[in-house]
Amino acid sequence: MIKLFRKIRYNLLSEGKTRKYFKYAIGEIVLVVIGILIALQINTWNENRKSENYEKTILKEIHTTIKDDLEIFGFLEDRLKKKDTAIDKLILARQNKVSLSEDDLLKYIRWSRWGIIFSYNQGPYETLKSSGLDKIKNDSLRFEITNYYDFTIPRAKSFFDFDKLRYKPLRDIEYKRLKDQGFYEEYFKSIINDNGDEGFSPRTKYNFDKYLNDPTFNETLLIEANYKNNLWGTLSNLIRRSETLQRILQKDLKTRFNMTFHD
Repeated sequence: MIKLFRKIRYNLLSEGKTRKYFKYAIGEIVLVVIGILIALQINTWNENRKSENYEKTILKEIHTTIKDDLEIFGFLEDRLKKKDTAIDKLILARQNKVSLSEDDLLKYIRWSRWGIIFSYNQGPYETLKSSGLDKIKNDSLRFEITNYYDFTIPRAKSFFDFDKLRYKPLRDIEYKRLKDQGFYEEYFKSIINDNGDEGFSPRTKYNFDKYLNDPTFNETLLIEANYKNNLWGTLSNLIRRSETLQRILQKDLKTRFNMTFHD
């Protein structure tokens, strides 16, 4: 093609058709410019398509991550509900308003001691930060995502950590007092595993009457109740914020990327 253009220019010059030569040269320049503009437009279109595909993928991953995290938060909420039930049952048992079997007492004592281990997945968000937060074109959505991972989650974690540090020494002291006063003892029970080998499993034996009626146990329940309330307040707020961001993400993915979701 280049040789053809060069030949045409050469013939025009050799024939002395200077005016036609310049017109042709200008036309050739225009064609080259148009070709460059078309190539730039195609390249821009390809880059925009890649950017949109990346944005769709990362938003979908963040949405999936929050959905998975909400399942974990729901599990933690169920633990706190059981802890709450256990504390109520044990208080009623202390007041002789309910009669509980030893199995139920053992279960509720165990539940009353439960705490939570907080964890979440920030992998997709860290990937987004490393590639650039400006990849998210929706300004309000970008703000919601960064606020969630840079403020809401760290604040919740700091509350959980603070409550653990605050209540752990108190809980340890109370349980040591109960153990030292002979309200319960820990021991190992011999067990046979599936292979027929003998092993040992830790067990706790309680003096239930003495345990329930001692003022130390009442103080222990109060500590556990306050600990539960603090955990529950932080967790409930985190679940609400997570569900809100999940809905915002879902709406954006539906509107801009025509994605469908099944509850």
